[in-house]
Amino acid sequence: MKVYRPEIDGLRAISVMAVILYHAEFTVAGHTLLSGGYIGVDVFFVISGFLISQILLTEIEATGRIDFLKFYTRRARRILPALFAVIFATMPFAYYFLLPLELTDYANSVGSSLLFGSNIYFYFTAAQYGEPNTLLKPFLHTWSLSVEEQFYIAFPVLLLILRRYLKSNFLPCVLVAAALSFVFCFVTVRHDPQQAFYSPLTRAWELLAGTLLAYYELRRGRPRPQPLLAAAGLILVLGSLILFGKDTVHPGRITVIPVVGTCLVLAFASRENAAGRLLASRPAASPGWCPTPCICGIIRSSPSGG
Repeated sequence: MKVYRPEIDGLRAISVMAVILYHAEFTVAGHTLLSGGYIGVDVFFVISGFLISQILLTEIEATGRIDFLKFYTRRARRILPALFAVIFATMPFAYYFLLPLELTDYANSVGSSLLFGSNIYFYFTAAQYGEPNTLLKPFLHTWSLSVEEQFYIAFPVLLLILRRYLKSNFLPCVLVAAALSFVFCFVTVRHDPQQAFYSPLTRAWELLAGTLLAYYELRRGRPRPQPLLAAAGLILVLGSLILFGKDTVHPGRITVIPVVGTCLVLAFASRENAAGRLLASRPAASPGWCPTPCICGIIRSSPSGG
C-alpha cells in the first residue's frame, strides 16, 4: 500500500500559488513577484508523471494488465467536476462583459478544453502565453491540462506494451523517448517558441522524468532521505520561480533546472529532513488544498489520486 506523502502536496501548493501569482502580476517596487511562476506547470508535469507512473507500473506488476476503464474514469472524476465548475462560473461574466469576437473566442476555448485540445487551439490562435492579452483569457490555464490528457491517452498503452514485451529494455526505451522529446523541445523552441510551449511532444520529457523516478522506486525502493539533496532540489525549484522571467527561453535547456529540482524533492524529501518538513507543514500540505485542480491538470498525491 502506498504511503501518503504530504511533502508532495506541499510542493504542489507552492507551484499552484506560483502560477496564480504569475497571472495576477503582483509588483513590488516595480518588480514582478514570481516572474518565473509559469515554471509551476513544469513542476506539475514531473509530479504527475511520477504519480501516474507509480499507479500504472504497480498495477502492471501486480496483475500484468491495466484497467483502462478504471484509469480513465478516475481521471474524469478528478478533472471534470472542477472544469465544469469553472465553465459555469465564468459563463455569466463572459456573456455580459465580452464583445462578440471575444465571446466567440471564449466559446471556442471552452469547447477545446472540454475536448482536451485547448493547447492546440491556443497555439493556432497565436495566443502567446504571458502576454497581457492572453493572461485575461479565462481558459488559458487549461492548455497544460490538455497536454497531460493527450499524453495519458497513449502513455498507458505504450507503458503496458513496454513492460510486457520489452521488459528488459524498458529503462532504455523510456530514456530514449525522454531524450528525443528534449532534443525536439530544444530545436523547436528556437524556430517556433509557441509550438515548443504548447506541444505535448516538447513536454513529454518532463512527464517521463517522473516516470523514470517512479520506475526506479518500484525496482529499488525509495531512496533514503537525503537532507542536502532535498534542500538543493527545493532551492532549484524556488530559484526558478523567482529568477526566471518572460525573456527566459522556455521550455529549453534551462527548464532542466526546475525539473531536476522537482525530481530531487520527490526522491529525497521526507519528514526526516528540513525540506520535507517545510513542504509537509500546514497549510501547504493540507489534502485537497487546491480549489481548482484543473488550473494545471495536476493530480493529487494521495494513494488513490490520479
